Amino acid sequence: MLRRTQTWLTEPVMGFLALVAAFLALAPVMLELGPRAAAVLDVLDWPIVAVFAVEFVGRLAAAPSRTVFWRNPWNWLDLVIVAAPFGSLVPGAGEALQSSPALRLLRIGRVIVLGARRGGRLAPRPTLALAGDVPTEIHGVVSSDSGVLRSMDWSEFVERLRDPQEEWFHVTCHGSRDLPRLASELGVPEAILSNKLLLGAHPRIEVLDGKPILFVSYLDQGAPGGKGTDEPRRVNVLLVGMERNIVSVSLGTTSLAGDLGAAVASAPAEAPFLVRTMIGLLQVFLRRHARALGALEDQVRELEYDAPEQSGPEFFNKAFRRRRDLGALRADLRCIPDILSAICEHWTVLSGGKEAQTVQLTKVRREAEDLQKDAEELSEGLVGMIELHLNIASFEMNKVMRLLALVTTVALIPSVVGGLLGMNVHGNPWPATLSQVAFGVGAVTVLCIYTFAVKGWLR
Repeated sequence: MLRRTQTWLTEPVMGFLALVAAFLALAPVMLELGPRAAAVLDVLDWPIVAVFAVEFVGRLAAAPSRTVFWRNPWNWLDLVIVAAPFGSLVPGAGEALQSSPALRLLRIGRVIVLGARRGGRLAPRPTLALAGDVPTEIHGVVSSDSGVLRSMDWSEFVERLRDPQEEWFHVTCHGSRDLPRLASELGVPEAILSNKLLLGAHPRIEVLDGKPILFVSYLDQGAPGGKGTDEPRRVNVLLVGMERNIVSVSLGTTSLAGDLGAAVASAPAEAPFLVRTMIGLLQVFLRRHARALGALEDQVRELEYDAPEQSGPEFFNKAFRRRRDLGALRADLRCIPDILSAICEHWTVLSGGKEAQTVQLTKVRREAEDLQKDAEELSEGLVGMIELHLNIASFEMNKVMRLLALVTTVALIPSVVGGLLGMNVHGNPWPATLSQVAFGVGAVTVLCIYTFAVKGWLR
């Protein structure tokens, strides 16, 4: 029941109630009110306080992770604003809590916080909503299992990291609580894991303390990006090359472990183990991007069926979201050539100066170029569609403005005549009666309307 409150206690509704509460708080200060009127205002404020309390409890119940919810400082501020009026009812509460100015200040603060969030100024940086109660999943391809992907627990994972072999492990975290100990085992600063996995970035490869780190991200079409939306979730993956073994890390439930294991097995056998794993991750990355591009193409095709004359906020909202996703996908694909060049250098270094075999790298590069070309063509088509709908919407708006201009012109005729003659026509230097003036004004008005109709301006 509390989760359903989020469907009708939306941010605009809460903002409206916050404004009403602020006006009720300012009224006794700005106006001279009697005791009875002040009491009525206090009574009217309590239903609004109750609605805010229900909305806060509903958000808490709908939060994927209570830990993440309470880490947000703005939720604590909401709790203070909501709980303070109820705390004033406690007989033993202090005078500061029971005083009306303090409660009024909290009501005004509620408006400021909601307004700032609406403008995006005080909203926390976006993070991935994760289920913190789900344990971390670890899969690996170990040397003793003949390359078979299997799951393992944390203690076995740590033991194999400390006894390096040519083995690959994939860690799927369902919350940020495991990132500190994972960063400690990998010898990577926790800030890098948090920033890359939670906030994301464009694909890139870099070397930190001798460890090559490859970061990629893709749109997971099978996982919604948040509550109440069907937008795909962006999955961030970080691959860290250790002394001999390799660890890849991702957040949230994905099918990445199995796909990456198959890609690593199909990589060129003559390449070093680190290079094979990087190439495998890039292949999975490109396949996921191809899948996302196909889904975006289907969504763009659906937009084409919307009649241009019915352009509205819903169409533009969908179209601009698709354009944003296409722009991010194209930016990701543009980073592939630089990553492949770095992998080629690593291949040469790990092979003792032996020249890298570029057949597989060339194949990956061409696949990325083909995807980028398809994304650019789809983006150009979407931009053309948006421009068409914008032109039609602008044309419809011009029709409305033209009609307003014609109505203003027609109304201007009697207004000017009335302003010149005043309220009476008696005593003027020219002989004219009120009926004659009215007839003349009517005749000129009809002639103007006829002229507009002949010109086609009334259509």
